[in-house]
Amino acid sequence: MTAETLFLWIESAQAGLAVIGLSVAMLEWRSVMRLRSIAATEGQLILARQAAFVEVLRAVVHAVILGTAGIALVLPQPPEYMPHWISQALLVRKLGFLLVALIACAGTVSSRRARLAFARARER
Repeated sequence: MTAETLFLWIESAQAGLAVIGLSVAMLEWRSVMRLRSIAATEGQLILARQAAFVEVLRAVVHAVILGTAGIALVLPQPPEYMPHWISQALLVRKLGFLLVALIACAGTVSSRRARLAFARARER
């Protein structure tokens, strides 16, 4: 597999993770807004505001990851005649961004799952 093909796969995976994370963050945003409207105590309202702030931050992170992956996919791929050490450095950088996208996506999905589990436990 050439570096050009590998870079394309990594950027596509990064964009895919960012789309998943952004979608889940938007779903969670609706849920957090509902929590703000049903807060019964001042403490619950403070926690709901904090949750809304965190969801805004998560959505921004996913949007930035998606934007950087989109830019990398639109730009021309590195040429084949590039020195090997530069290709390796670019690969490590792209893998780092992929890891950031994976962590951000996992954090958003786990937050949504925890909130849904809490809501189910509360209904019982």
